[in-house]
Amino acid sequence: METSLLERIRYIQNNRSFSEFKPMSQILINSTIISLNPVSELQKNDYYCGPAAANNCLKASNIYYKRSNPSIAVSQDNLVQDLGTTTEGTPFDSRWERVMRDWSGIVHVIKWAPSEIELWNYVTSDVQFGYGVIADIHMVAGGYHLPGYDRQKEYWHYIALIGYDPVNHQIYYSDSSKYNNGCKLTDNYSEFVKLCKDRGIVW
Repeated sequence: METSLLERIRYIQNNRSFSEFKPMSQILINSTIISLNPVSELQKNDYYCGPAAANNCLKASNIYYKRSNPSIAVSQDNLVQDLGTTTEGTPFDSRWERVMRDWSGIVHVIKWAPSEIELWNYVTSDVQFGYGVIADIHMVAGGYHLPGYDRQKEYWHYIALIGYDPVNHQIYYSDSSKYNNGCKLTDNYSEFVKLCKDRGIVW
């Protein structure tokens, strides 16, 4: 495991109390998939993928109210303003760390362009602790695309990573898009990691 990854994991663990770690009973194990609660609400409009991914990630982690203000329920609309979402989309910046901390009550960190090893370890460690990961992906026209998307078109998109298949080495993700709505396994892990290269993840 890379030193930088070890430092990140230690940083996260040192800032999360053991009371925040969720027991394995809250994690679903079906066949070979180890997953959080499979939530995949459809995004409310074309530019809501950021709030929708956050909504699905939090609910998959069994978080339904804002930890910093429990009177506010987890929803796409309630996450829009916090994330700075406009009709142009949701920026991938340090605001994600603050927003996910405010809503989940635990520390989150942005990792730009994670390697295959880093992404795998970030997702598997977070899922084991009962939390999901946000991914900002870029599907280039003519390149690898998730199922359901037009390969001749370019897409910038947020999804929630909520589980993994340790046997077949695939990530289980929640997609809010009308093109691919649902919880699904990646069909090619190496190609999927490349989708994160232009942006990254929030774990």
